Amino acid sequence: MAGEDNEINELVETLIKKGNAKAAAGESEEAKELLEQAVELAPGSYRAWDVLGFVRWSLGDIEGAEDCNRRSLKIKPLNAYAHKGLGICLADQGKLDDGVAELHHAMALKPLWVDPVHDLAVVLFRNERYEDALRWLREALKMDSKLAGKLKPLIEEAEARLSLIHISEPTRPTT
Repeated sequence: MAGEDNEINELVETLIKKGNAKAAAGESEEAKELLEQAVELAPGSYRAWDVLGFVRWSLGDIEGAEDCNRRSLKIKPLNAYAHKGLGICLADQGKLDDGVAELHHAMALKPLWVDPVHDLAVVLFRNERYEDALRWLREALKMDSKLAGKLKPLIEEAEARLSLIHISEPTRPTT
């Protein structure tokens, strides 16, 4: 029995690794098939649910991705990756405050991890909260200067949009 469990665990790990590789290569449908096999064999594998959630999100199945993240969190409640994924899914479904709260939870669980900081900034930017987005974009840049090429255009775009907003705001006459 123990030998059979080890074989299943090894197979599940292989499926997760292959699924991750396929996802990284942009082969999301193939990744989804592999990861669905993994969760079928090992429904208690939070890692399989994590990666399947990302793949479903990348395929546009936001509700399916949310479900995967919630399943992962039932298995491992302090899973920063699943909180981050859930936050993005909720924000993508128009539940911005709940999504932001989940992203903050991920940041609290792994304070040195730049991904949820970046994702929070992007979520805020997409929801036209440019001042908040700028704050978090700059924070992500401080955390990882290697992201400059990716973040500087977003920072510049947020600054430009903010300046347009400020220009178009009516001014009050002074008395």
